Amino acid sequence: MRTTSNRYRQPRKVNGMAASEKARAKAEQAVGKAAQAAGRATGNQKLIAKGRAAEAAGDAREAKESLKDTGRH
Repeated sequence: MRTTSNRYRQPRKVNGMAASEKARAKAEQAVGKAAQAAGRATGNQKLIAKGRAAEAAGDAREAKESLKDTGRH
């Protein structure tokens, strides 16, 4: 018996949000927080700013997915 390939399956949904998008948003937020912490520890203002930008990108991605979920219900 042949089984179908996983590449044609839709991503698993977690609270309406695709699992991969949720993971991507959380990863961006974590990278941003880590960069901010490293910037604060070293006194590097540019790194702090890059961390804030990465965290904001993760927040925006999460908000976008939540908004898409609201439209589906």
